[in-house]
Amino acid sequence: MIRYDTQIDGRSSVVEYEDRNGKCAAVVDGRRYEFEVAKPEPGAYQIFTGNSVHSANVSGRSSDKLVVRIRGREYSVSLIDRKHRRAGMDSHGEGLQSVVSPMPGKVVKLLCAVGDEISAGQGVIVVEAMKMQNEIKSSGAGSVIEIRVAEGYTVEAGEVLLVIE
Repeated sequence: MIRYDTQIDGRSSVVEYEDRNGKCAAVVDGRRYEFEVAKPEPGAYQIFTGNSVHSANVSGRSSDKLVVRIRGREYSVSLIDRKHRRAGMDSHGEGLQSVVSPMPGKVVKLLCAVGDEISAGQGVIVVEAMKMQNEIKSSGAGSVIEIRVAEGYTVEAGEVLLVIE
């Protein structure tokens, strides 16, 4: 599971999330939810829970500040960098950098793990888009401190894949 500290409409929550080919589990503040997700188009999600279906629209993902619209209500969501306790991943200050997906696709291979030392230009993740595999490379050297995706995970363009310090 990937663990996030979040702020949803200003309220802090801990969210652990796992997606295995559309079958998902989330633990929010200690309460577990299981559901399935279909993604008919970028930013649009169909969430199936038991006999219920909910539509959700998500925008703003590239900056880790999201706007989520579900059941006629809009929520402001921020993902918090757990190690440094600050919002956002695009501008970390000295030494921290995010590796983002340049295109939407599916993660087919992780080429590193948390704690690995990475050199500038080293491949870190392989993303498949339009039946072509693209090796995503690190723009700088450092140690991998967080991986936000897993093999089989579907990503959007601009989505943070991992963080290097």
